[in-house]
Amino acid sequence: PTGIISAGFVEQYTRLKRIGDIGQEEDIHFIKVVVKKDDPWTGQRIMDLGLPQNVIIAMIRRGGETLIPRGDVVINSEDVLIIGAEAIQNDEPVNLKEIILRKEHPWNGTAIKDLDISRQTFIIMVRRGNATLIPTGSLILLEGDVIILYSKRQIHLPDETELTV
Repeated sequence: PTGIISAGFVEQYTRLKRIGDIGQEEDIHFIKVVVKKDDPWTGQRIMDLGLPQNVIIAMIRRGGETLIPRGDVVINSEDVLIIGAEAIQNDEPVNLKEIILRKEHPWNGTAIKDLDISRQTFIIMVRRGNATLIPTGSLILLEGDVIILYSKRQIHLPDETELTV
């Protein structure tokens, strides 16, 4: 009986090792994007988007339907795209911060160019309601704006939520 058990163990161990050598697990992170009428992807086939090699459109929500995207699927206005990409590995972490401007926040009513932030910190996006705004120096920040900051080092600001990517 010991020989039979040992042989079974060796067989299962060899099988598991072979499976482990064949496949490698990678973390994938997903974001949700709502396509608007004037977005450049509207009316384009997925195969024509020119996505980077490690980026995929994993799913499309169209109305009440969920579509599995194939290369010939055309993206429509108001489609919700679930986009996936590999997690960052063997690299420095990306430090992103989300700040929601509350009523008393000192940045309310201030143009981006007039903010006192480090030269190693950049505003990469401003969400105002359902709109995503490009952060130009003349953009005046308002109460309720959601600001996404990138920093080359750890920073601490009022009303922040850290997003580690």
